Amino acid sequence: MSVILKPPSVYNENMSTKTNQKSLEKSKKPIQIIQKNISAIDVAKYYLEVEFHKLFEGQSREFVESIVNTIQNLSESKTWALLEAISFTYHINGVFYKISRDKYVWNEEVWSVKDLVLTGMDSKANKVIFSEEVNGDAMLFKQYLLNYFATADPSDPEGLFSYKPKNEEIIFNKLIMTEEKGEIRMLDGSHRLIEMLLTDVEEVVAYVGHPTDEFSEESQRVRIGNSTFIMLTIMFKRGNPEEREAVLTLVRQLIDYSLDGRDAVQRFWIDQQRDEEILEAGEELLKSSP
Repeated sequence: MSVILKPPSVYNENMSTKTNQKSLEKSKKPIQIIQKNISAIDVAKYYLEVEFHKLFEGQSREFVESIVNTIQNLSESKTWALLEAISFTYHINGVFYKISRDKYVWNEEVWSVKDLVLTGMDSKANKVIFSEEVNGDAMLFKQYLLNYFATADPSDPEGLFSYKPKNEEIIFNKLIMTEEKGEIRMLDGSHRLIEMLLTDVEEVVAYVGHPTDEFSEESQRVRIGNSTFIMLTIMFKRGNPEEREAVLTLVRQLIDYSLDGRDAVQRFWIDQQRDEEILEAGEELLKSSP
């Protein structure tokens, strides 16, 4: 992707009426805002494109393009379901939780690598990233790696040689980040960022989620995912009366707390349900939850 950078003066101080202004006052500014108000579903699809490309690494560019086209044509419900599976089950990370909640306004922006905070990679790299010496600073981690590559024993005692630059084309060079308490923190793409840092890239393009003022932290809703509601039907069916009531209490909370709870109960507890007890319980759940 080619990006024409404009002077920092193009930054709009009123980036979004929903953006947490107090947080922005403490934070650094992007070099450029390419596009405001990217939909969360588009950010989710981009993440999936990256992950499926990694799953089929080594395939032709035409194959990669076919993956991108397939994901771009997914319905919204299929996109969230696939994101849940890749994030929660395959990678066991927080990408689904972050992208699917209504806390953020997403922009496509250009950032200086000096302003980015690492949030963790593998266990060996994390020992360095979260050390007092580096403390999440992307540039300090870069310097640590360069020093290590130059001086470490060939046996690779810290297990960091895997971060040596591969000098390969980075097809998906856009990262995903969130603003948290005035810091721009990595959400996805840390390995690609390190590859770019070690080849002296100074600016990166990213989808950045900025917190909104529309909801308080307590009232912000998240997307729970289909598998949770399916598992709860199983737990309800197998439970004794006390356990069943505990399941129903939890489902009521999930309906109130989540973006997808009511639809999931309608789908898995009622529409697709053949068990009369679960179906009846599902109907009561929707009646009792406004």
